[in-house]
Amino acid sequence: MLNEFGNNMKLRISLIAMCILLTFTTAVIASETTSMPKIAALINGAPIYSAELGSVPESRLRQYSQMGSKLSKDELQKFIRLKELDDLIGRELLAQAGASLNPKGVDDILAKHSTGTAEKTDNKTGMTQDQLNDYNNRLRKNILIDKYLEYKGLLNPTVDEQTLRNFYDNNRQSFSESKSVKARHILIGLPKKPTQEQEHEAHDKASKILAAVKQGKDFELLAIQESDCSSKNDGGNLGYIKQGFMPKEFDAVAFALKPGETSGIVKTRYGFHIIRIEDSKPETIKKFNDVRQYITGYLQGDIKRNKVNQEVEELKKKATIEIFIN
Repeated sequence: MLNEFGNNMKLRISLIAMCILLTFTTAVIASETTSMPKIAALINGAPIYSAELGSVPESRLRQYSQMGSKLSKDELQKFIRLKELDDLIGRELLAQAGASLNPKGVDDILAKHSTGTAEKTDNKTGMTQDQLNDYNNRLRKNILIDKYLEYKGLLNPTVDEQTLRNFYDNNRQSFSESKSVKARHILIGLPKKPTQEQEHEAHDKASKILAAVKQGKDFELLAIQESDCSSKNDGGNLGYIKQGFMPKEFDAVAFALKPGETSGIVKTRYGFHIIRIEDSKPETIKKFNDVRQYITGYLQGDIKRNKVNQEVEELKKKATIEIFIN
């Protein structure tokens, strides 16, 4: 009887232990499953994770809406995420193509720019080891992409002289320097919401200063003594200004004056101004040699973008691409 009871107890304990073990194992498997990063796509077997796509900021959605998009918010988010995924696929294909060349010097470049390990750099970056690994992987990918583009002659494409000249001639107005005037002013400031009495007092003060200017008193000295603008320390000097730098009421008067002339009292949201113009520069078109470097960089970027897109499309034709998001 006791033996039978003992055997039954052993069986019950074994069953309970087995249940506990199964429960624990199931929990571990579930935990590991839920913590597994979600894969957005596989490119020749290499994963692109959903986390790499990030979220779509509201500012990006507004930008597309302002450009005339008729898509709903959900449709826009989907469109932008798929576009970002396509960009990541392109980068992965270029990096894989770069790796297939077995380029020299990749590890040396990586070692030079790498942040090392979390233990060594924790105090400097505050990054975890996973974050550092991610950073170094992205850095390696960038190096491989550059190696491949260099191999294909796409890293810094050449632009011939005639193309540069044609671009300049066809876009001369884009290289214009708008008219500017060298101005000084005296400001009698007003609070954001002035009372009638405050406006009256400020206008009276400005009127007295203007009368002193007309009598020949030194404008710069009056600015130092009376102006409420920080430019007072330099005699009210604003330097050469273009339209839009100051309020429109100020611009309307300043750009109508000739060098040597002084305005009457001009009211803006800042208060009452007295403006003197010392010099003016007419609108001019920058010379070709002055903008040659800018045009070269712009066209190189344009050519590179188009050529790289073409290269990615060719690589896609040979690749095995699996996409798991829609």
